[in-house]
This record gives sequence, C-alpha cells and structure tokens, in this order.
Amino acid sequence: MFEQILKRRPKGATHWQAGYYYNSDECGIWSIWENGKWHGDFKFPDGVMTKLPEEKEPVMSEFEGKSGKWAWEIQKEQQANLVELRSSIENLVQKYKHDAHASSLFGDQDKARVYNCFANQLKNLLKGGA
Repeated sequence: MFEQILKRRPKGATHWQAGYYYNSDECGIWSIWENGKWHGDFKFPDGVMTKLPEEKEPVMSEFEGKSGKWAWEIQKEQQANLVELRSSIENLVQKYKHDAHASSLFGDQDKARVYNCFANQLKNLLKGGA
C-alpha cells in the first residue's frame, strides 16, 4: 500500500492522510493536492498523518554524468553498435567464404584453407564462442 502511495505522490507532497496528499511551506502553511493541483491556506488536517520520505531527484551515475546521457540511452546506443558489429562480421564471413571458393577454383588450396579458417572462426565468434 505504501508503495502505491509513493508511486502516485505529486511533486512536493510531504505527508499523506486518508487518500489525500499534503505539504507545508517553511511558515507552516498547509496545502492539499486535489483535482491535479495544490490548494493553499488549508487548515492542518485532523488525525494522524503519514510523513512521506524526502523526494529524491534521479541521480546519474558517474559514467552517465560524464557523457550527459542516461543509462538507457547509453544502452540503446551500445545495442545499435552491437547489431552493426554483428552485421559487419556476418558480411566478412560471407566475403571470406566467397574468397575461399574463388581461391580453390584457381588452384590455390592454401589460400582457400586460410580463408575458410577465418570464416569458420568468425562464425564461431558470432555463435558466442571464443
């Protein structure tokens, strides 16, 4: 229940009671959150109020702060880079296989073996091998 209260809390709310959020300024003037906005000069509510923990602004990690980006933005870019790298390696595998076939047609079996070896190692790498 408390998690739901915190999840729905409007910015600036410091207290909660019976379905309503409250806050007070430095002078002790209370406001109530109703209909999507704060209404000031509200008398102190009767009954027991629940003091809510202080609001915390999202904090960037040291790495995020240096780049000026949030973790999800960085992760999205890294995922795109990974997809691009995978595609490049797949193209390289095809090129080596093509070159190996061409070399074997021209009678250069040593070169064909080397190209096939490269292609197979890259394919293994794409499958997660070392």
